[in-house]
Amino acid sequence: MRAATSADIPVIITWFETPHAAPFLRKPSAEQVQASLEDQRKALCIVEDGNEPVGYLKLSDIGDGSQIIKLSIVLIAQQRHGYGSFAVRWAQQFAFSKCAAHRLWLEVTTDNVAARRLYETCGFVHEGTWRDGFPADDGTFRDLAAYGMLASEFLRLPLGASVIGAAESGTVLIVDYDPTWPHRFEEERERIANAMGKVAQRIEHIGSTAVLQLAAKPIIDIMVTVGDIRHEDDYRFPLESAGYHLRVVEPGHRMFRSKSHDVQVHVWQARSEDESRHLLLRDWLRQDSGDRELYEQTKRSLAAQDWTDRNHYAEAKTPIINSILERARRAT
Repeated sequence: MRAATSADIPVIITWFETPHAAPFLRKPSAEQVQASLEDQRKALCIVEDGNEPVGYLKLSDIGDGSQIIKLSIVLIAQQRHGYGSFAVRWAQQFAFSKCAAHRLWLEVTTDNVAARRLYETCGFVHEGTWRDGFPADDGTFRDLAAYGMLASEFLRLPLGASVIGAAESGTVLIVDYDPTWPHRFEEERERIANAMGKVAQRIEHIGSTAVLQLAAKPIIDIMVTVGDIRHEDDYRFPLESAGYHLRVVEPGHRMFRSKSHDVQVHVWQARSEDESRHLLLRDWLRQDSGDRELYEQTKRSLAAQDWTDRNHYAEAKTPIINSILERARRAT
């Protein structure tokens, strides 16, 4: 996510013409978008996947003293890639954490079913319906559904994982252990440490590539722990400037990956259960040959399947990982 600039105006206007947006949103002129960019009470942002712009959002009534912010527009160029839920959750974080808003609200035409489902999934409450004050292109006045969220509701929100970008299908590549993997980790560790400084409390090589003689996907997994994962600006901008782009957002966890998709950086809260669990699994597999062989056999068997979403491969490993962790806990 980055601030929009005047250079983005042509593509923003083009997005209003997409089939899933045109029936519900009025296309602004270039002058109107420019005026919004110059309005101190508004925040216009571009949603990016890597360096590719994929969407646009606008927040209004920022800093007007009321502490009530309006989510004016969420416009995504491509649907069903997770960009919409990411944009909405970013807006919630911005409004309630950065701006200390008391309330975030929005309007959507009642017939925009996909948008209403998105906002409800992200925790907004339907507060009522009223008639739009401005006519549509055909001269009719549409009904608008109002949705809102309070700061207290945001704090209780059980947000699920949001994957940024399209699902990746196919088989999973598992290769024999590569002795260069530790060196690859050290290169990435230095890059991350230089970018994050003291914000990174711990940088560890985790996952199968961190275990000697264990076959793995040729992807280096790295754990970075921070003092407060809710302070996303502290680590997101440094990691993105170092070449890692946000892929997964879920409670207590962010995952960034390299442009070539061969490095994954997992950010967790320092001294959390996630931190201890991943280190325990790594250390146990390093010392227990029986569980190491069992884990490799399970991975090779699952990897051969054709996955419509390769994230499901990771989920399918959960039962065997839990049983291995249980044995590790009993032994330590």
